[in-house]
Amino acid sequence: TDALRGLREELERQFEIWTSDDVVNRPLSTQTADASLRALHRDLGEGLGLDEAPVFQLASHLHAAINAPSLRPKVIVLCGPGGSSVDSLYKRALQACGEDKPIDVQAGADLLRTAEDAVQLMVGQAGYSKGLLVPIGNAPNRYVAGISGIEHLQDVKFWAFVAQMQRDGLFRGYDPKDPAKENGAIVDLKNGVVILRTQRTVSQLKAQIPEALFGQLAHGIVDFSDTSSTSALRQLEARVEEHICTQ
Repeated sequence: TDALRGLREELERQFEIWTSDDVVNRPLSTQTADASLRALHRDLGEGLGLDEAPVFQLASHLHAAINAPSLRPKVIVLCGPGGSSVDSLYKRALQACGEDKPIDVQAGADLLRTAEDAVQLMVGQAGYSKGLLVPIGNAPNRYVAGISGIEHLQDVKFWAFVAQMQRDGLFRGYDPKDPAKENGAIVDLKNGVVILRTQRTVSQLKAQIPEALFGQLAHGIVDFSDTSSTSALRQLEARVEEHICTQ
């Protein structure tokens, strides 16, 4: 299944982490990690009235991304109805990543304002426009970006770009006002977090995205309307990931 495939890819990612040169940057001890994960879970969900299981799943994803070094970013997709507490959770999740000014793009307003395709708007154009996902100035300590309202985006190229970011851990971006980026520069996504917010259900998302891309992103999907056995499996994945990150 897609969920099991996502679990396998996450285990492979963790193996890459522990066999890399960055292994000296050990994650938190088990006891400290357990406490920090519980605190993150509490801070994310407090007062929102959301189901505890997906909030814990989100907390586990963020905790792993923040504390375990990785050559690639963590891509998280929050699915849930619009105008709900999930929108507040999305904002909290961005802030929880520790960057003062995370990139926050609203797809409906920012990516559909011109005839240009969404990917071009996100990465920018040489001598013309700054990419919406390109940081201003020097590279941040951790790349953190969020895109909300992605249910408005119908072009499969958007999802192909997101999958490429996750796979390669970088993209080429442009900023005409920055001499270092005016002709294009690599945006490093190592240890980064990319959070996507959609009102679509998981089944609707799966119908929109090619199977191979959905399989690559499935592990990072957090569903706030899913009460099926798939939800239980995703909770198990989150706990496996938590266990890996605290060893």
